[in-house]
Amino acid sequence: MVAVVHNRSNGKLCFVFIPSRYIFLLLMSLGLFLVYAFKGFLGVAIVAMVKHQNTSKLIDSECPADDSENGYNNNGKSGEFEWTDSQQTLVLGAFFYGYVVTQIPAGIAAEKIGAKWMFALSLLITGILSLLGPVAARLGQNSIIPFFLTRLGQGLAQGMILPCMNTMIAKWMPKTERSRAISITFAGSAMGSVVSLPLTGYLCDESFLGGWPAIFYLLGIAACVWVVFWILFVFESPDTHPYISQIEYNLIKKGQGDEIITSKRQIPWKSILTSYHVYASIVAHFGFNWGYLTLLTLLPTYFTNILHMNIKTNGLISSLPYIANTIVSCLASYITDKLRERGVNITLLRKINNSIAFFGTGIFLIAVILSKCNKTWSIVFFVIGLGLNGCSYSGFLANYVDMAPDFAGILMGFCNAFGNIPGFAAPQTASLIYKNGQTLETWSYSYNLGV
Repeated sequence: MVAVVHNRSNGKLCFVFIPSRYIFLLLMSLGLFLVYAFKGFLGVAIVAMVKHQNTSKLIDSECPADDSENGYNNNGKSGEFEWTDSQQTLVLGAFFYGYVVTQIPAGIAAEKIGAKWMFALSLLITGILSLLGPVAARLGQNSIIPFFLTRLGQGLAQGMILPCMNTMIAKWMPKTERSRAISITFAGSAMGSVVSLPLTGYLCDESFLGGWPAIFYLLGIAACVWVVFWILFVFESPDTHPYISQIEYNLIKKGQGDEIITSKRQIPWKSILTSYHVYASIVAHFGFNWGYLTLLTLLPTYFTNILHMNIKTNGLISSLPYIANTIVSCLASYITDKLRERGVNITLLRKINNSIAFFGTGIFLIAVILSKCNKTWSIVFFVIGLGLNGCSYSGFLANYVDMAPDFAGILMGFCNAFGNIPGFAAPQTASLIYKNGQTLETWSYSYNLGV
């Protein structure tokens, strides 16, 4: 039922249908949806962009293709660009070269000048560069530089996202809702992969908007539309929201206890740089992303070159692990918050979630290696492994807000800068491993590193 309430601050009437913090979470989750769609779709799109004969030497006898699968796409179309494997690896990693650079400055700025407008600016820049992506790729033809720069620019822009997210969650969410808030937000990131990967595969195999360029245009337009909604309906904090109900405002403030979230405090750099908790978080973040980003960027290539899936099947199957990831993250966050309400130590809960995520993913990546050419079991193990990885959102990723809610943005920025080095290091390492040919053996080394 829609209730009419008085504005908390100036008495204006407004309609309250959904709590303001839920609207914030919804739009934040949709923002992360777009962020991870931009991060991951190129892994599928590049299969259609490059000419087939320039991929690594394949040993087809290892994993014979089914009659229904002829690799790349059903129509036998070849890509436009003669990019070598090393050039493709650079393009796939370009986003992360930029991404790690802006993490720490963004964390500082989010604490000092506000996260709402930085978040909006980030996705606006990303959307515009996505619209320019096909033009840049064709401008360079066999040179990757123009297209590389668009991906680098997107990474620079999106480096602002997670520090802004943590800053705003610390301001908007009561303590006992934070695990769920972070998991719901990151569920958007997983769903970004769930939707964008099969959609990319489908569009690359069709003639709509020229095939592979279509996904660049659609994501670019979607980002620009999202920015409008974000600006209109999201506010920096409950204190600046003109229409939040007094009941919800009191609930948030009471739920934050003795925390005083302010942007005026001096950042305690000495405490941050000398805290072993911070460095433990960096190690956890680095390890998490080495496995996660290896799969995000390279899984479509593995499905195409080793298991010989066509591009539509590739996009669809590549999305399945992220569906499992979303389901597990939501279940884990709900259980974690309920146990926290009952007095279970939050540090213990974070460690349990982290252990399930890391050990579970590692075990099932080993199982993928052992399954070899068996497509069914490879897919099952990928799905379970990345699904269990969803517990990490109630593990170390939620810990930044627990450690120092007043500096959650700078902590996320500082740790995420180092934690996302695998975004470009993992593809480069994989490229070196299989430079003399993509085989089950060489790919197993990549997955062993992910473990």
